[in-house]
Amino acid sequence: MYKNIKCSICGNYSIEFIENEFRCSKCDFSKNNYSEEYILYEKSIIECRIAKEYYKNDIYEEAINHYTNAINFNGNNIFAYYDRAMIYIIKKEHELALADIMSITIIGTNENIMKSVLSHKNKLENILKEEKRQLIEKKIFEEKRQKGILEKKKFDEKRQKEILERKKRIENYHNKINKQKYSMRIWTIFIYILIGILTICFLIIYIKGFMNA
Repeated sequence: MYKNIKCSICGNYSIEFIENEFRCSKCDFSKNNYSEEYILYEKSIIECRIAKEYYKNDIYEEAINHYTNAINFNGNNIFAYYDRAMIYIIKKEHELALADIMSITIIGTNENIMKSVLSHKNKLENILKEEKRQLIEKKIFEEKRQKGILEKKKFDEKRQKEILERKKRIENYHNKINKQKYSMRIWTIFIYILIGILTICFLIIYIKGFMNA
């Protein structure tokens, strides 16, 4: 992905990954008598060019990593901030995008890019306001939904309790009726037995009286 990256010092497309860092294989600027500040500046440019290749191929996470490296090498690299902000916008990570845009407005060294930056700044601020409004509405809706679920649960519990109480009353009523029926059967049997005994006694007395006569 980082092949054909141009070195801004010697002009050759010879940037390679050498000894755990990106360097020019032709002039190897990191070994020449350049100031540390200039070397970091050059490394920042290289990281931006590598990031751009990933950006073009929609490999956003790698692009972000290299833009971040570019910013670490040179904190005033507004192009790294700008392109990284554009990727964040694509990924809908608007807060991170706005943070990069705000960094550019603070650095503010390139008038050509500032108009676009300010336009994006306004758009992102409006998007974040809308996202915040939607988040609040979603939170309110979720609270109402949870409240509704809780109220329904309480209603269901109350209804279930009423159903159980009604069922218990019905069972008690049926038990009472069954006891009454059982008691009536006992009394009916007792009365029949008593009538039978009296009938037998009456017959015995009648027979004895008839025999004595």
